[in-house]
Amino acid sequence: EEAEKVKRELVKDYCQKLSRQIHIHSLRGQIIANCNSLKQLLEDFPLIEKTYFIIGQHQEKKTTIKEAPQADARTFQERPHALLTDDGKVFVNLWYIPFPTEVLEMFKMLPEKAAHRALYCTLQIVAALHDIVSYVLSFAQLGNSCGDSRSLKNMELTADWGGIEGIGAELRDIQNLIDGLQNPHDPKEVASLLLLRREVMILQFDAAVRHLIRDALLSTGNISAFRTTTDNMYHGLTALSDSVVRTAFSSMLPVPQPLDPHSHRTFMLYPWRTFLA
Repeated sequence: EEAEKVKRELVKDYCQKLSRQIHIHSLRGQIIANCNSLKQLLEDFPLIEKTYFIIGQHQEKKTTIKEAPQADARTFQERPHALLTDDGKVFVNLWYIPFPTEVLEMFKMLPEKAAHRALYCTLQIVAALHDIVSYVLSFAQLGNSCGDSRSLKNMELTADWGGIEGIGAELRDIQNLIDGLQNPHDPKEVASLLLLRREVMILQFDAAVRHLIRDALLSTGNISAFRTTTDNMYHGLTALSDSVVRTAFSSMLPVPQPLDPHSHRTFMLYPWRTFLA
């Protein structure tokens, strides 16, 4: 009986260790996927990429960063080539996109729990930035393009809603929000800010499609466009929102009340839901 107990403990320890390693590899894979997608989005906007972002290179020489230097809010390219410090405790530069091999080496010298915490926070920051930039780039294409021959005055008037200058205005606004945090070098605070910013943008888009756009179509008498928007908005808006949709393969399967499907406590009690997504 004692031998069986020891065997069970060994199997349990092995499974837990394997699960933690899979989780860490999964985090690295998701960070790489978001970074690659972000770089592909920026390929169509070379001026924005050159002005605001720093792209990590293969086998780039890195210097050890223990604390975040005081960066000028008006400059983006002169910031350090790192997202977080080597210990994962200090936020450094939002506009640095690491190379895939660099992501594979991130926080490898840290203890397992500390590495997991740093990678999870990195993923939150990168994923939120990816979605925000994707939205801003798509929205900007509805406005004026960089090739239009407009006067400087007209470009300034349209900077809030479209064109290359509109993208820059949004990115600078994000940096100003980060600089205005109580502790702008805390990765958790930065991640929370970006996640909230993404949520607000999605809610604004949702409200515009559900109400403003349909009201505008009705007011102009465009009934066919109104019906098309009404019939098709469910599929896209549901995928964008964080609403719980019950499906056989959904990661948001029903959980016992009063647990919230999005809460941290639910994530800890039912971690297996993640692998059903």
